[in-house]
Amino acid sequence: MRTTLKKAILLLQAAVIIGISAGCRKNITPQPTLKINKYLGKENFSTALLQNTQVYIGLADYWTQQADPANYSLWTYTRTNADGFYSNFIILNNNNATSNGQQNINNMHAAFVKNGCFFETSTETTDNNSQTSDQTSINMLTTGGFNVNMSSLNYGYDAGRVSFLRTYQNTRPCLAIEGAWAFGGDINNSTNAQVRSDILNEDGVELDGPMGFWYTNYNNIQSATYSAVQFAHAHSLKACVMLATYDGGQPGYDANSKFFSTSKDCVLKCEDNNAAPDIWAIWTYGEGPNEPAFPESTTTAGVTSPANTMTGVGYWLLKHLNNLPKVQVATTGAVGNNTTVTNVNATQSTLSMNTVGDTTSFYSMPVTFSNAPDPAIEISPVISASLTGDTGNWQVTFSVGSQDVTTDVVTNGGLNCIGTKRISNGANLTLNVNIKALNQSAQPLTITMKTISNSGKATNFSNYSIVAQTQSGLVAGGRYQIMNRYNGKVLDFVGAGTTNGTLADLYDWNTTSCQHIRLDAETGGYYRLTPMHATDKCLDMPGASTANGTQAELYTWNGTNAQLWSITPIGNGYYKIIQVNSGKCLEDYNYGTANGSIAGQWDYGANQLNQQWKFTYLTN
Repeated sequence: MRTTLKKAILLLQAAVIIGISAGCRKNITPQPTLKINKYLGKENFSTALLQNTQVYIGLADYWTQQADPANYSLWTYTRTNADGFYSNFIILNNNNATSNGQQNINNMHAAFVKNGCFFETSTETTDNNSQTSDQTSINMLTTGGFNVNMSSLNYGYDAGRVSFLRTYQNTRPCLAIEGAWAFGGDINNSTNAQVRSDILNEDGVELDGPMGFWYTNYNNIQSATYSAVQFAHAHSLKACVMLATYDGGQPGYDANSKFFSTSKDCVLKCEDNNAAPDIWAIWTYGEGPNEPAFPESTTTAGVTSPANTMTGVGYWLLKHLNNLPKVQVATTGAVGNNTTVTNVNATQSTLSMNTVGDTTSFYSMPVTFSNAPDPAIEISPVISASLTGDTGNWQVTFSVGSQDVTTDVVTNGGLNCIGTKRISNGANLTLNVNIKALNQSAQPLTITMKTISNSGKATNFSNYSIVAQTQSGLVAGGRYQIMNRYNGKVLDFVGAGTTNGTLADLYDWNTTSCQHIRLDAETGGYYRLTPMHATDKCLDMPGASTANGTQAELYTWNGTNAQLWSITPIGNGYYKIIQVNSGKCLEDYNYGTANGSIAGQWDYGANQLNQQWKFTYLTN
C-alpha cells in the first residue's frame, strides 16, 4: 500500500481539511494565485500538437510478474509501445535488498522495447528511503539498461533532493507529486499556495490518481486535476496524471471490474477539459489479491479489444494516443452539381467541376474519419489542412454538421477531435470540405488534410489529398489518368512496353506509371501525350495513318502532327481527343469492355460515349 496516500486519506477523512496536499510541506514562500482560463490552448491547438505524450507503466505489487519473461507474450503491444517502466521507491527498496534484485530489473528492461524509466521517490524516511537508497535504485536501473529520464518527489519539496534527482547520472525533470483530491476542486484556491509553490520550484506536477477517488469524484478531484494540469502548462511545466487501481475506500468502486472503465473516463475527461497531460503514469498500487494483471487484450469474433486488466489499461491508452483514423471519401462518381469525384488511390481523390460562375460550381465533399482499423479504441486525432496550387481561384471552407471549423483546420493548428467530435465505434467524424471554383480558368488546387494522432508525436501522421479541377482547367505538364466514358478503363500501353510500336490499349486503373499520362504543351494549343514509364516517347498514330480503326502506339517523340493531339471539353466533365494529322478522334474501338480493348481512331460522333474521355489530375 502507498503510505503517503494512507496518511493523506486519514487527514482528509478525519478533519475534511480542504487544501492540504498529499504529505507535509516545507516552509516555502507562497506564490501568488494564477487565474487560469479554462479554455487555455483550445482556440490555438498548435502548441498541443508538440506535446508528444508519454506513457509509463508499472504494476506495483505485481511488478515481478510484469518482469517475468514467461508473461511477455501477455502484454506485447503495451511493452512494445510504452515509453518505459514506472518505478517506485518502496518497490525498488524492497527489491534491491534481495539476492535477485538486479536480475529482476534486468528482466524488466528486457520486457520493454523502449528503455525509458520514470523514477518516483519521496522525502519520507519510511521503507528505508533516503537519497542514498535513491542512488542505489538509479544505479541498479541504469545497470539494467534503463535510461532514468523522468523523476518525481512525493511528500514535500526538498531543494537538495530535487537537485540530486535532476542531475544524478543524467539530466531529467523532477515533478512534485500532489494529491488533487486535496485541492478543494481548484489548485488556484488560496489554500493551495504551498502546492503551487512546490510545483513552480520543481519541473511540474505529477497528480496521484486513485481511480476510486475519480469514480466518485471525491472532493472534486476531477476539476482539481484539470486545473492543476492547466496550471503547469500555463507555466511551461510538465504535467503527469497517474492511473492507479487503489479504491481509497470509495463506495461502488471495484478495481476488479472498474479500473479499466474509470481510467478511460479519466483520460477522456482530461482531454475534453483541456487538461491532457504530457505524461500518463499507470502505477497500480493498492491492488487487491484478485485483480488481474494480464492479458492486455482479448479477441472475439475477429475484433480485438482491451482486456479489463491492469495491462489492458495500457493497451487501450497507447492505442488511443497513437492510432490514426481511416480516411475515406465514400461518395464517388457523378455526385451532383455537375461534379464528379474519383478515388485515385487510398490517399487521394480528385474532384472535377464542369461549370463555374454559378451555384453549380460548388460542392460539399463529405470526408469520413473512422476508427475502422481498430473499432474497440476511441481516438481523438487532430486534423489540419493546407492548400497548394491555384489558391486564388478557389474558395475552400470546412465544416462539421452546421459548425464552420475552417479557422481550426487551416489557421489554428488543427481541429481537435474531442468531445462530440471524438471518433469511436459507430460514431465516425464527417468533415465536409466545401469547394467552390471562382472562375472557369481555375487551375488545379490540392487540399492536403494532415491527421496527427492524439499523442502529438510529429512522426505519427497520415495525409489525404483532394485535387480539385475545372472542366477546362487542364494543366500543361500535369500528369493525368485518362479514362474512357464508355467502359471506365484508362489509357494504357500493353505490358508497360517501352519500345517503339508498343500498342496503346484500355485497361483497369492500377496506378502504374504507364497509365500516368503527362500533357506536354506544344505550339498551336496542341498536346503531346507522354506516358511516365517512357518519357522519351509519346502517343503516336503509326505511319501517320488517317484510316478509321488504326490502333495508336508508343513512339519516340519526333514533333510530327501524328504525335499531336487537340483536347477539347464537350461538357459534363468529358473531353474529345482529336488526332491533329488525321482529324479523327481517339476512341475505345468497337466499344470494347475487356482489358486490352483497342485505343484507336475514328471519325468523331457527338453522342458516342466511347469517344469521350475524363482527365483526372494526379500530380505535376
